[in-house]
Amino acid sequence: MATKEYLNHLGWTLRDVSTQNVGYDLEGTDPQGQPVRIEVKKVDRPDARFAMTNNEMSLMLTQPSGYLLAIVVGDGRHAQLLLRDPSQTDLPKKRVCRRWDWEFTDWSRFARVAGGA
Repeated sequence: MATKEYLNHLGWTLRDVSTQNVGYDLEGTDPQGQPVRIEVKKVDRPDARFAMTNNEMSLMLTQPSGYLLAIVVGDGRHAQLLLRDPSQTDLPKKRVCRRWDWEFTDWSRFARVAGGA
């Protein structure tokens, strides 16, 4: 994860916990030694929207101290990393309802090759 390496290069001490479903992607300490949890989001441009899961939002709202959003804007060498404290009330956010989708799992077991026997 490039965000972790970049921040660690700047004096942070972070480890990737994104696969543990804890509500954030990185945890560790900032350069002053303060505990921190960071949720990383990537957007293509500064005015792009991004979403957070209920798990991420719940943690951010119930345990805001030391929780940061790391927003990666752009790609490659022209990317910028913006850090934001999401508990600040001036950060615009709204709850939206997304539609349910159907997801097909294990479908290949039941498929047959077109034109085959």
